[in-house]
Amino acid sequence: MTSPSVHDAAAAYFAAIRDADADAFADLFSADVHFEDPVGGPALSGHDGVRRFHKGLRRAWQALHMEARDVFARGPRAAVRWHAEGTSGTGKAIAFDGVSVIEVDPAGKIRRLEGYWDLEGVIAQM
Repeated sequence: MTSPSVHDAAAAYFAAIRDADADAFADLFSADVHFEDPVGGPALSGHDGVRRFHKGLRRAWQALHMEARDVFARGPRAAVRWHAEGTSGTGKAIAFDGVSVIEVDPAGKIRRLEGYWDLEGVIAQM
């Protein structure tokens, strides 16, 4: 059986990527969150870390839309296959796909997020 809270957290995460409110984005996460997106890059922690991530997205992209395509959940964890399209800060249209692994705490806050996608491929499109 899947947990509705991990589905809700995933939906809220992808919706918040589009929004300009870094504080509302940070509120989706537990205070002790471990955030690595993309995996292999620097890991961030806490609300300040995810707030910096969100502000970095807003600087790098004129527009960014991410859509969950499939959510495979079990208990408090889910793997989410997603598609992203956007306009880079340089004005180029870019599209890419990835998978995020999300874990929520009992309150439904994201306590761990790992994003798997091709950073070098995205940079090459820019």
